[in-house]
Amino acid sequence: MIALSSQMQTRTLLFVFGIAASLGQAPFSLWPFTIGSLVGLFFLHYKQPGGEIGSFQRGWIFGFGYFIGSINWILEPFLIDASSHAWMAPFALTFMAVGLAVFWGVGAKLGYFLGDKTYSLAFGLGIAELARGYIFTGFPWALPGYVWMETPVAQLASLVGVYGLTILTFVLVAIFVEIYVRRGFFLATVIGCALIAASWGWGNYRIKDLTVLETAKVIRLVQPNAPQKEKWHPEHSLKFFMKMLEYSAAEPKPDIIIWPETSLPIPIEYASELVDQIRTATDNSTILFGALRFDGEQYFNSIIYLNKNEAAVPVYDKHHLVPFGEYLPFERYLRRLGVEFASKLFGLGFGVGPGPSLFMTEELGAVLPLICYEAVFPQNSRVDGARADVLVQVTNDAWFGTNFGPQQHLKKAQMRSIEQGLILIRAANTGISGVADPYGRMIGSIDLNKSDFIDVQMPSAIQEPLYARIGDWASIILLFFLLGISFWKRTDALSVDLKTK
Repeated sequence: MIALSSQMQTRTLLFVFGIAASLGQAPFSLWPFTIGSLVGLFFLHYKQPGGEIGSFQRGWIFGFGYFIGSINWILEPFLIDASSHAWMAPFALTFMAVGLAVFWGVGAKLGYFLGDKTYSLAFGLGIAELARGYIFTGFPWALPGYVWMETPVAQLASLVGVYGLTILTFVLVAIFVEIYVRRGFFLATVIGCALIAASWGWGNYRIKDLTVLETAKVIRLVQPNAPQKEKWHPEHSLKFFMKMLEYSAAEPKPDIIIWPETSLPIPIEYASELVDQIRTATDNSTILFGALRFDGEQYFNSIIYLNKNEAAVPVYDKHHLVPFGEYLPFERYLRRLGVEFASKLFGLGFGVGPGPSLFMTEELGAVLPLICYEAVFPQNSRVDGARADVLVQVTNDAWFGTNFGPQQHLKKAQMRSIEQGLILIRAANTGISGVADPYGRMIGSIDLNKSDFIDVQMPSAIQEPLYARIGDWASIILLFFLLGISFWKRTDALSVDLKTK
């Protein structure tokens, strides 16, 4: 009974650590809670790497608490039609957290297998978080690297990206725990604070004031604030369209107007009258807007370029779709097995675009487009062999609720601007719309759940950062470095044991 009680205490402590670690994510942004909680995880791993509960179980329990706390916005889509779907909400959050926590469990197990008690755990969790961004189309939401977004430390992402910043966060914790168990709390605290201070100072040094020329292009962002319950409702959808027309027609006239994802209430092929209204209301202004388009039997989530007197041209189709929201995983195989309920429940789903690409505009130059969820993935924000002049994200965050989801989504988009050294233009249906400079700072925005528009002048560009050139190779190099340290420490420990014997 005593052993069982001790195990339960350890499991409870790990779960609490995981919940506390999630407080580093937006909207709280309490990064010391994340660092302190990770220290607790690493310390327990150091003291009992194969003890009361296994290494996989320790990592999984911590991860389960972390994801319960950081992705609870996933409940929101089920509450839009609460009478029909609310009962599924707790299951969705629980199953999602259970699945994502497996990555942390595997990472902790890998760290235990490598033998070293600190740096190998940093390696295991680092490779697990990198894998989480790619496996099964990826879901890199709530990476620990994002907890630095409100601090100058986030500028390290210009060198190693958010995956690399996540790995460096694990390294910081490993160094602290390693020094603490060998030399004491005081020295560990001094060195840990010194490392954070050095990163903080370098980040402040990197950030420069940007000049805005009088001739700089003026961008207008339009935010209609259409609740998801009303966005597609026949009695309300036209109301939001008319509101966007009103905002777009306001003087003085900007160089380009950007509307959010799926701004039109009908597919673009059937919206010629609406397009004519846009031309008339805006005096043939140039507009980028999100809309559905229909090709054969397939719908695409697209961005349309309406340039003065020219036709409305689809310039981009979303390629990184949301599982279960925009497509059903393994639908083709389920159909072959005769499982027809899946198609009836989820529909045919959206078509998949060709992938990250650039398109040219007279007003913004080379645009790298991102639709909603695509901005979560660092790998979607670069095209090999070419560099964009600007990132443009159109999104409908009404699905994500009014707090956690939209704010976390914004921070991820801001991180893309740091990684690529590019201006990010973000038009969101319910917010937060705005423009981030190449250092990730918001230089103009519209508050969440507000109907409004804003005009922002484009700041000057900066030199292409290291991460924009080498991508996730930066993280792979860091992981190899950690792996080398782990093997070196393991070999050194074996050598000491042999001499002792």
